[in-house]
Amino acid sequence: ESGAISVDLLTLSEIAVSLKVTVEQLLPPSHMDVTGLDNNFELSLDSKHFFAHQNLYYMYFLFSPKRNDPNKGIITSVIEIKRNEKVPDEVYLYSECSEPETNYKCCKFVYHGTVFYYDFVVYFLFENVYHMGCRDYICAKVPFTRSSTTTGLYAGVSETLRNPAATKVIISKTPMSITDDMVNELTLNDKDIIYDFKNRNSLIIR
Repeated sequence: ESGAISVDLLTLSEIAVSLKVTVEQLLPPSHMDVTGLDNNFELSLDSKHFFAHQNLYYMYFLFSPKRNDPNKGIITSVIEIKRNEKVPDEVYLYSECSEPETNYKCCKFVYHGTVFYYDFVVYFLFENVYHMGCRDYICAKVPFTRSSTTTGLYAGVSETLRNPAATKVIISKTPMSITDDMVNELTLNDKDIIYDFKNRNSLIIR
């Protein structure tokens, strides 16, 4: 950590195994010498990265807890990633899908933007394709353990509220059943969240 010694490859590999990460994650691209490599070389996502496994992800957030409704107030959206080689990946957000599993493009709002990957978080930056002034943002956590879901913060100008808003989201590799447990996980009124509001004046997503 102090830079006083150089670590050999074997030791670096042992450190990576202990931390359950890859050697590439310990060597950021800015520290890698890519001179002399052919044009087909690509610093791609590690295969263990949550957002490297597929191109479609399902996102859920709670708009209003209407537990008597079939969707219990949960809004379902679909994130579609278009992989690119030499420029940042593109991303589409199909928001408020009525048929997310069979026809996710049947939705109320469509956003287009760019995705940026890091070891700990992924950033999605969107713009509404029909209303250019509406720019949304998702910061999603990257789990270090094998998981089918993760959480994040979704912020932007709400099309429904017509005001800036932010909420917690669940992002899943597969469609999820909408249950009371999901409602409880997405509800921002437990004692820890209220404590953070009072003491930090901020929303912290767990």
